[in-house]
Amino acid sequence: MSTLYQGPPPPDVLARPLFDDRFVAVVAADSALGRAEALTVDDLCASPHISASRRGIARGPLDEALEALGRSRRVAAVVPSYAVGALTSLEDDVICLVPRVMAQHLVDRRIPLRWHEVPVELPTVRVEVRWHRRVDNDPASQWLRDHLDEAVRPLRDRPDRAPRTGPRAQRRRPSVTRPADAALFVSPAATEANRRTFPDDVLPGPVGPMVARY
Repeated sequence: MSTLYQGPPPPDVLARPLFDDRFVAVVAADSALGRAEALTVDDLCASPHISASRRGIARGPLDEALEALGRSRRVAAVVPSYAVGALTSLEDDVICLVPRVMAQHLVDRRIPLRWHEVPVELPTVRVEVRWHRRVDNDPASQWLRDHLDEAVRPLRDRPDRAPRTGPRAQRRRPSVTRPADAALFVSPAATEANRRTFPDDVLPGPVGPMVARY
């Protein structure tokens, strides 16, 4: 069993939605971009980007959105996970797109990052938990699914308000429930089954593996 951002599951895999999320841009809090009130399209195009992709893919929906405006960005490096990408963006004026839940989780824990809304339209993503049909009635699997659902309930029920601007305002944002504490693989022995079930760019992250093409 795993939690992830991804497309429709295979026929032998069941799924339950957990919450919806969006991608935001993280930058070093003490950089020029970190001190800015907001991120602009010019910032996106002028600053180097870190792309997160297990398969080393540099392109993603952000590139398509920029190309629709006749613009482009420069990807300086591709890393295997959002966590690595976020920490790499601690360098001055480097941008990495990560899920908002992860960005706020890091800020709440005093990692010197700041996140901005992305100034172009990007697809939203649905985070869901998936499990194989053969364990659908397994009591341990049912218990874990129910507790995971309860752990992320504040993320699902909380109104998605626009963030305050400025580093000070963002430090005052309330903490969110930590779904990382509940998101885990039930069986390490299921590596091959997981590879078959989740074949795309699935990466470890604060809410379990995630697809990354940003």
